[in-house]
Amino acid sequence: MNTQAAMLAALFEKSLNLGPEWKVVDAEFREVAGGKDELHVFVERATGSAMFCTACGGMHGVYDTREREWRHLDIWQYRTIVHCKVPRVGCPIHGVVTVRVPWEADDAKHFTALVVVMALSGLTVSAIGELLGETDTRLWRAIRACVARACAHADYSDVRAVGVDETAKKRGHDYLSAFVDLDARRVVSVQEGRDAGTVAGFADDLAAHGGDAEAVEAVTCDLSPSFASGIAVHMPQAARIADRFHVIQLFTKAVDKVRAAEARESEGKRDLLK
Repeated sequence: MNTQAAMLAALFEKSLNLGPEWKVVDAEFREVAGGKDELHVFVERATGSAMFCTACGGMHGVYDTREREWRHLDIWQYRTIVHCKVPRVGCPIHGVVTVRVPWEADDAKHFTALVVVMALSGLTVSAIGELLGETDTRLWRAIRACVARACAHADYSDVRAVGVDETAKKRGHDYLSAFVDLDARRVVSVQEGRDAGTVAGFADDLAAHGGDAEAVEAVTCDLSPSFASGIAVHMPQAARIADRFHVIQLFTKAVDKVRAAEARESEGKRDLLK
């Protein structure tokens, strides 16, 4: 390993806080299409080190290895890839078990956090992909994993006021309905469609996270009868409130109709309208 590679190896070992059972054996720059270099770091198990079985925590000898690679957070401006021959231990209880590498969870967490922050800033997934040199597939996988983790730990036991509105996700009549906790100002559930079944799906989501649809005291929504019927069944105690956006929208349309009618009736008499 040359001096530059040794310095990079020491930096990487420090940043990942590798234990004595792991070592960085090499680091190199590789030129890729477009003229941008990538940094590739190679990690191996230290010779003679026993490994933990991830199932029982027992220390066992290495059975074999499997070559894997991970996308790490960029070091300086370089796209960074970690390579490792991941050991598998021979556990007498659980059989052949793949060892959990120390950087995998933290690295995935940090990379996902970076992607999510960029997405929340308003960048599209394709734009993030161009900046990070990653495929849409991996970026969407990172975002979905983050959303799944957040949803798994969500507590909706205190949801009492709900707002619901739909949006067309494609041209035509292909809708998504978002249910929002109005007190905490957070999205609680997103459901396909905009009918009574959509409200049923929200009630199921609420129950899965410690909430109770029948404890909801107020729901703001549009004036559609489909939402109304679902609310009556699944949130019977809730007061149904027409949200002001839709009320203003109705008034605006009504005023436009009256204005158009008066313009036709008063044709040639503009001073009268004024």
